[in-house]
Amino acid sequence: MSSATAVEPVAATKVTPAPGVPPNPGRARWLRLAAPLGVAAIFGVALLVVERSLRGVSYGTLWHAILSLPPGRIAASLALTVLCYVILTGYDVLALRHVGHDLDYPRTGLASFIGFAFSNSVGLAFLTGATVRTRLYSAWGLSTPVIARIVVFGATTLWLGVLAITGVTLVLEPAGVAPSLHLPVAAATALGLVCLGLVAAYFGWILRWRRPLTVLGWRFHPPSLAIALGQLAVSSLEWLTAAAALYVLLPSGTGLAFPAFAGRFVVAQAAGLVSHVPGGLGVFEGGMLLLSGGAVAVTSLVSALAVFRGFYYVLPLRTGTVVLAGLEGL
Repeated sequence: MSSATAVEPVAATKVTPAPGVPPNPGRARWLRLAAPLGVAAIFGVALLVVERSLRGVSYGTLWHAILSLPPGRIAASLALTVLCYVILTGYDVLALRHVGHDLDYPRTGLASFIGFAFSNSVGLAFLTGATVRTRLYSAWGLSTPVIARIVVFGATTLWLGVLAITGVTLVLEPAGVAPSLHLPVAAATALGLVCLGLVAAYFGWILRWRRPLTVLGWRFHPPSLAIALGQLAVSSLEWLTAAAALYVLLPSGTGLAFPAFAGRFVVAQAAGLVSHVPGGLGVFEGGMLLLSGGAVAVTSLVSALAVFRGFYYVLPLRTGTVVLAGLEGL
């Protein structure tokens, strides 16, 4: 792409500070104090849920359940995890198209894989993923403002899928999820409609309003409809593939069909993301134990969660660390 054709898309999709919005030191100070307390509270509740769920389950029983997993199921889970990280590269592919930059897929996929390997496992996804992408994309000629737009676009893509799948789950199956969340069925349905309403509002912004949106002092420009549809498709497919990587580790005849299980999986993952606990450790597991509602035996679910965490979090992190170290060495 020539410089003449690259300027306009970048200018048309920029994220810029909104003029005339003064800084708010009081709000920033409150957030700095409240955030750690919120994380600690969520982590504490998650540990309480895990402890209560595992009461009466010995470590020997749990370890035996892990070792008893069929090799075929383990291989299927590993293959689905690899596919999941391949799908995740679509986040960066769409983001680069959105900001009007051409970058070959090997480098785009590499930055995406390493970025998600760190952000998924280390926590504070917006910070860790941004740091890795800044290091790599800046070395490949992208400016810091463009990289910032890529990071924001990726976060939007992620939550678009979360809201869509969570909304569909709560609207179609409120009676199955509401008791686990200690909510009335009507409240669960209303929450699902809110999630779907946010997705609809995003597309309404793109189709009808088509004007920059200012949030917390930053101005966001809408993507094209094609790119927005790609965001929804890539994010939803990635979440469903990740859910399948855990689902195949469960024994046959569980009380949850895959669509219901996938919805609960995304809700638990969203709780882990919001908590900012590294890898959602404990929060995600607690969410799954709570949302399963006894439909899956605790021992089977916990053993599957342990293997899934190794495949989805630990293995990519170790691989990404080695690859990043190699790139830095070069």
